[in-house]
Amino acid sequence: MIPLAGPVKTGKKSMTAVLRMINWFGLALCLLSLILRLPGLSSPSLMIPSRLVIPALFVCFFDLTIVSVQLRGTSLRAATVWARLAILLAILALSLDRPDASGNEFAGLFTHICFLAILASLVSVLGARRPGENAWALLCGIFLVIGLLPMLEGASLSRRFDVLDQLRLDSPWNYFLALVIFAGISNYLPTRFFMPSVLLGIGLAYHLRLIWKPDGRSPWRGEYWWILPWCLCLCLLVASLIAMKKRPQLSPFLQIWQPFRDAWGAAWALRVLERFNQSAVRNQWPVRLQWFGLLREEPRTMADVEFDEILARDTLAVFVKRFGEVDRISKLFN
Repeated sequence: MIPLAGPVKTGKKSMTAVLRMINWFGLALCLLSLILRLPGLSSPSLMIPSRLVIPALFVCFFDLTIVSVQLRGTSLRAATVWARLAILLAILALSLDRPDASGNEFAGLFTHICFLAILASLVSVLGARRPGENAWALLCGIFLVIGLLPMLEGASLSRRFDVLDQLRLDSPWNYFLALVIFAGISNYLPTRFFMPSVLLGIGLAYHLRLIWKPDGRSPWRGEYWWILPWCLCLCLLVASLIAMKKRPQLSPFLQIWQPFRDAWGAAWALRVLERFNQSAVRNQWPVRLQWFGLLREEPRTMADVEFDEILARDTLAVFVKRFGEVDRISKLFN
């Protein structure tokens, strides 16, 4: 999933301030729902903890709608479709949540489909380049099929296990999904969205634990379906606040490199970095692209001394064009 949201591109700072305030309000609701689940504060007769996260998830859906508009003309826009679907499924799962050990089988089912939609969004980012980004994002729907296969197999176990135990994974599916989670989350760990990535990774890993071939009857799992939707909500709210944080004035080169690096993640950024440095070596430029920007080396010739950074920016723009309109990418997070 794309852990980012930026200020409204209306040119009005007041709109950005309002959006920031709404996100802080959603974050407060999310944290309050966790506090109410502490021992001594929670009550089986109250549905408050789950219900508090629902309006915060609607804030996240609004943030991703803004992101989808900002990403128009780029290859990341298709991934936001899966992300918004995951939010809607999380809202539905929390609306059916029951705060007791038996849980609600439908809450578990919709949480599991939310889990698969998140994976589809994360994998969509790994294939987000042109041409073919929409076809790749559609192909990521295969995760829904793979993840629901155990449910179909579990139908034959209904006589021996509870409905909750139909949500189970056997090898090799559990190892495959663990690898997908690692690939999707680690893609954003080196970026400014490190903390949101960790939060989302915790939710995904815990949900995978709940469905990892539980031994015998496991009614206790029903009490913890809320963890993934809660982590998803917290991840998106924190990512939105990080993205809305004002950045210092950047050089023309960094105006392209930093937004691209943070939005597409390490997988694509390292590939572009490698191709740029190959061009730098071929043209005998006195600079090399590192993760945080250009690193100037000692000049060897007069041509090196006269190197112009605008030339480096134009070269980077050539490589970035495969991912979308350069002007739109450079305006992300601004």
